[in-house]
Parts: sequence; structure tokens; C-alpha cells
Amino acid sequence: MATPHDPSPDRSAVLTEAFIRLTDVLAPGYDAATAPDHLARSCRELLLADAVGVLLAGTDGHLAVAAASPETPPTTAMFGLDRTTGPGHRAFVTGRPVTVAALEGPTPWPQFCAAAQRNGYRTAYSSPLRQRTDRIGALTLLSAGPVPISDTDVTLVRALTTMATIGILTARAYRTQTDLSEQLQSALSSRIAIEQAKGLVAAHNSGDLEAAFVAIRTTARNNSVRLRDVADAIINGELSAREMVRREPEH
Repeated sequence: MATPHDPSPDRSAVLTEAFIRLTDVLAPGYDAATAPDHLARSCRELLLADAVGVLLAGTDGHLAVAAASPETPPTTAMFGLDRTTGPGHRAFVTGRPVTVAALEGPTPWPQFCAAAQRNGYRTAYSSPLRQRTDRIGALTLLSAGPVPISDTDVTLVRALTTMATIGILTARAYRTQTDLSEQLQSALSSRIAIEQAKGLVAAHNSGDLEAAFVAIRTTARNNSVRLRDVADAIINGELSAREMVRREPEH
């Protein structure tokens, strides 16, 4: 007979779907912002947790509530305490899981524990969202029962949080690389346009490329626009290349 935490066919399907959603970062339409919600919902369904909160660190290093399940005001407020004075914060800072076997007992987080008890929870388990030395947040599971999580499910939590972390880090790196590529392409396109405009201006002014560039730069400064804007105007015929040098003395 299967134990309550043994993967049934249904649970296996949920687990497979969870891994796909958390790691398929290059799929069309993938949005890294949905990863915390997928993680929270998957953990609640797979681990039979009564409440799940996902905390993510911002660029300033401070945690924020990225997802909560169930998504109710009391639950969100409770995990709002967890981000600064709870086991989730401790797991993030130390990079190690934190088990709270009794929320009513002495703990370093009286405000969070009191709020959790008011909502009917008795135990908690927090795991860092980390991949090697990279820590990006934490996951907190709350249970109304006497045991926060089984030993078997600790391994499952580690797998889910690792997959989520890899997915989020990969998506961030991909976005950064894409932004950099777009910036480089934009710079290259601007350079090509400026060189083309210089050639047009120089062709009407004794072939002097330096004088042509000075004219383009001066026009941009005098009109508070970009060099690319002036170059495009010359290429499109909106500005006369023939008149550029004589019409725009440098200030």
C-alpha cells in the first residue's frame, strides 16, 4: 500500500508538469514572473501544505512576497512578516532550510509565529531558493498539522526550489543577454546611419568627412536631438545635405 507521500499517478503527473513549468524558460511566451506562483501552487498541491509563500530578493537584497497560496489578504500579510522576521528570511540569509516544529513555542520570530497561529497554523518549514552560491529568495510551507513536512518531501522541496531557482536565474540571464544584444544592434545601426549621413554631407562639401561630422554633431546639439535623429533626417531628405555645413556653424 502506498504511503500518503508516495507519488501516485496523479501526483506524478503534477510533479512532471511542475518541473516543466519551472524550467522551460526558453519556451515562447515564458514569463519568469509566473515562476513563483507556479512554485507555490505546485508545492501546495504536491506536499499537501496548507499555505505556501514564495519570497524573492530585489536588486537591493531585500525580500518581497512574490507569491502566496492561498492568495488571501491574511496569508499575504503573514508572509509579509516572514520576509523580514520569519523562517523564510532566515533560510534566505543562511542558505539553509529552517524547521519550526511548534509555532507556539519560543522562536526568534514572535510576530510571524503569532500571525501564523491566528490563521490556524502549527508548524512551518522554510527552504532557500538557491543554486550553489546564488541565493534569490526562499519558500515557506505552513501546516495546520503537527509535522511541517516529511523527510521524503524535504528532498522534493529541494528539487522544486532548485528547479525554480535555475529557471529564474536562466530567464534573468537570457533577458540581460537579449537586452545587451539589442543595445549593440542599436549602436551598430546608429553608427551605420551616421556614416551614411556623413558621406551624403561630404559629397556636397568637398568630400571632407570630418567637416561633415562636425556639421551633423552641431545640428544635433543646436536642436537637442541625437546624432542618429539628424542622420536619419539627412538620409530621408528631411535635412539638406548640401546646406548642412554652411547652415549650421558650430557654437
